[in-house]
Amino acid sequence: MPVSIARLRELIELAGADGVESIDVVEGGTRIRIARRDLVPARAAVQQRLAPTVSPKADRADFLAPMFGVLHLTPAPDAPPYVRIGDRVKAGQQLCLIEAMKMFNPVLCDRDGRVDAVLAEAGEEIANGQPLFRIVDA
Repeated sequence: MPVSIARLRELIELAGADGVESIDVVEGGTRIRIARRDLVPARAAVQQRLAPTVSPKADRADFLAPMFGVLHLTPAPDAPPYVRIGDRVKAGQQLCLIEAMKMFNPVLCDRDGRVDAVLAEAGEEIANGQPLFRIVDA
């Protein structure tokens, strides 16, 4: 059953409340994510508060998920992965996809290096800031 317009308005209004950055709701098999993109100073304050706890296991070489969603390591189910352990990567190279709200978002590497480890499983629901790859100097 589709989510009603009244319910969507209610969620949008709730997302507009002070201190709320995003809302994730699953109702009747439908997933809804509403995220605020404004209030840069407020977002910076939230990120500062969360910085030490986002991923306590993260190593300095870890490449972290830029958003919440489902991880896809290949462009299609029968295709080879974007990167494998041991591959050399360059800044701007695509590492994977993160699916959020039925949108496939390419995740690009932020530095040159070598893939030392893949730290998350394909199809896994991942959190913002979760380590995905360990990328070391080549």
